Amino acid sequence: MPPQADTSQDPFGQIVDKLKSANNVLVTVSNNPSVDQLAACIGVTLALNKLGKHATAVFSGEVPRAIEFLEPEKTIETNTDSLRDFIIALDKSKADKLRYKVEDEVVKIFITPYKTSISDKDLEFSQGDFNVDAVLALGVHQRTDLDEAIVAHGRILHDAAILSINTLSQNELGSIDWTDAGASSLCEMASDVVGKLGKDTFDTQIATAFLTGIVAETERFSNDKAAPHTMSVSGTLMASGASTQLVAAKLEEAAQAEAEPEGNQGITGEEENPDGTIQIDHTALGLEIPPVQDFSELEPDDIRIDDHGTLRPAREYMTDPPAEEEDKPVESADPNDHPAGAKSSMVLEPPQLGGTLTANDIPQDRQYSSSTDPMSTPATDAPILSRSTHTPKSSPASQAPMPAVKTPIDDTQTLSDIERAVDSAHLKYQPLPSVDDIRYEVEQAAEQAPYQPEPIVGLNAQDFGLDIGHGEPASNNSPPPPVPPPMMPPS
Repeated sequence: MPPQADTSQDPFGQIVDKLKSANNVLVTVSNNPSVDQLAACIGVTLALNKLGKHATAVFSGEVPRAIEFLEPEKTIETNTDSLRDFIIALDKSKADKLRYKVEDEVVKIFITPYKTSISDKDLEFSQGDFNVDAVLALGVHQRTDLDEAIVAHGRILHDAAILSINTLSQNELGSIDWTDAGASSLCEMASDVVGKLGKDTFDTQIATAFLTGIVAETERFSNDKAAPHTMSVSGTLMASGASTQLVAAKLEEAAQAEAEPEGNQGITGEEENPDGTIQIDHTALGLEIPPVQDFSELEPDDIRIDDHGTLRPAREYMTDPPAEEEDKPVESADPNDHPAGAKSSMVLEPPQLGGTLTANDIPQDRQYSSSTDPMSTPATDAPILSRSTHTPKSSPASQAPMPAVKTPIDDTQTLSDIERAVDSAHLKYQPLPSVDDIRYEVEQAAEQAPYQPEPIVGLNAQDFGLDIGHGEPASNNSPPPPVPPPMMPPS
């Protein structure tokens, strides 16, 4: 709350008087400012410029998202270049008159030479001293807390008067320090200063900036910082055009944006990738990157791809160690035997000569159950090529069938070798009969046919005269069909 006594003796009054007399004012904040500090910086700078001062706000850090709606880029500068004069020097003996003219967005400087000519070689350019009368530091307690852009030019603090406004009594910076521990925020204190500089200074933009800091610090007027004077100042700002609903909504949007799930972090968009690609930082996302295995010493047939698309050595899928002896027969692996943690339906073994063949696909859950498919062959444990329908003459019909003999598969065997190994029924036809023998068998079968089928006579069939195939007249005694009368022309 601002003092009500003689303001010329207290820090609040001294700051008001110093700002009234100063023409060039630098407004700054700490190197890690809050929303309240930056909102007060914007509001004070706009108010001083409206009063005809040359005020410059400087902050070189990152502006928080909460005040983006205040358009800080239009008020806050990132360096102090605009605080220095640009000097053009010329030998006075060559200049007669000097004038300037503003044309559109350009300022033209005209130098009339005196009995000579002037070129760019006659001009000298340099930077002048910082043109600052007062530095208004908001929320800064020590010199080391100032923004780096200000600290880099120590002469600014040496030549100008330092004015500091704080809500905490820890000030060791300014020549004039005003501290109000009862104030809700720096924006509340800055509003009191601007109100003393001119009652009609507040407008919608300035009032909205000050109200933003007050709402942020009081948490929408819900904490202990919201004192009666706070509500009075807020009422003045709202009467000047500030909207509490707008400020609260913008602060809420910024808080929700900062509290987004961490799943959106680690994704780089178009800001760093102009080509539109998206890069994912797996470390930031907390993803476990599987170790890269070296497959350089493996052949392509020794590499498998699991259900997750990961390359794995084929030996991880082997259920039994490889046979040490070359002549040891290959045995099929248990279909339910998989590596731990792997549930794969991939065929990893060569096809064996055995099992059940059907015309339709068998679901996996019925793969080892009896099939009701009429096209299926009878289930049996014996390999297909080991079954023989030939019954030796020496074995009675009631004798139990001989057990199938499992013969090791040899890649060098021919089909004839396999038939001989399984006693195939095809062996009784060897050697194959000649073509003359086959023709003779067919003629004998035709002559021994019990009857010759009579040709089928269709309805109203005509006699062709000769029986086709024998050259004899047809045996049809039916009279020929009547001949139709000749066609007569119309009378």
